[in-house]
Amino acid sequence: MFESDPNEVYLIVSTSVGQTLAPNSNKGTFLRVYKIGQDGQLQFVHKTKTESLVLSMTQFQGKLLVGMQNMLVMYDIGTKQLLRKGFLSLKCNQIVDLQTQGFRVVVSDIRDSVRYVVYKPLENLFIEFVDDTIQRHITKSLMLDYETVLVGDKFGNISVLRCPQEVSELSDEDNHGTLMMTKRPELNGAPYRLRNLMNFYVGDLPTSFQKGALNIGGAECILYTCLQGKIGCLHPLETLKEINFFKELQKQILTELEPLTDRDFLKFRGYYMPVKNCIDGDLMEEYFKLSGEKRLKIAGKMDRLPREIDRRISEMRSKVAY
Repeated sequence: MFESDPNEVYLIVSTSVGQTLAPNSNKGTFLRVYKIGQDGQLQFVHKTKTESLVLSMTQFQGKLLVGMQNMLVMYDIGTKQLLRKGFLSLKCNQIVDLQTQGFRVVVSDIRDSVRYVVYKPLENLFIEFVDDTIQRHITKSLMLDYETVLVGDKFGNISVLRCPQEVSELSDEDNHGTLMMTKRPELNGAPYRLRNLMNFYVGDLPTSFQKGALNIGGAECILYTCLQGKIGCLHPLETLKEINFFKELQKQILTELEPLTDRDFLKFRGYYMPVKNCIDGDLMEEYFKLSGEKRLKIAGKMDRLPREIDRRISEMRSKVAY
């Protein structure tokens, strides 16, 4: 829905003519605009030629925001074609995903991780102010809150990145963008860097993320799906007591677990980067497959009863999905 035409609902489709993948070329790329009628019928309105194929688009401040190659472009609806209202050229390769909240845009690149961009309506400017320290090959992203984003890359890693609080406040307080534009870029990038809060290797290419609850009254979690059919769930641990308990349990299970392939489990989970601030739920499930003797040994090292450990794992299950 466009702010300039609030009474109509539109569908925007990115298309290409004569597209080939190897080599990557086409004879023309367009944004086709369709009007959605009251009966659900689509009515073609017009098409707009673009410089390259658009791989990501989203609604933003009553307009259309698209990513084409390394360009971030904002369009408004027009009579004969879409009208370009804003533009920013980034130092990246191919924008593949866009997430927005307020005037903030999280731009995901196919091989240069994510960067935060802020829009200044008084000056009609997009300003890049923070980016990542690692060149991640992003496939999908999801904003968890105003400063935090969850990303997945093509190598099977899931990470959580956060903009520092002071940088976030600075980007919002500068209404005209004057101060942000005078900041000196660091290492051929943005003036500031994102903080890496969590890393975890799932072993499959993430294709979607969604926040929500799996059962009525259940805790909110993050669902992810992967290219080869894997469906997983990420659930935040809320107390320090829970974190310490499951950290210790994970360590004890690793000492007693005997993998079939004799492969180090931590090397698997840290195949591309070390696991950080994440408890492996699959490993917790392996606890129930251990022999009674090993479970008693683990309980003794943790100074707890075996049934107490069983109960804690079951409670964690019931919080989310069971």
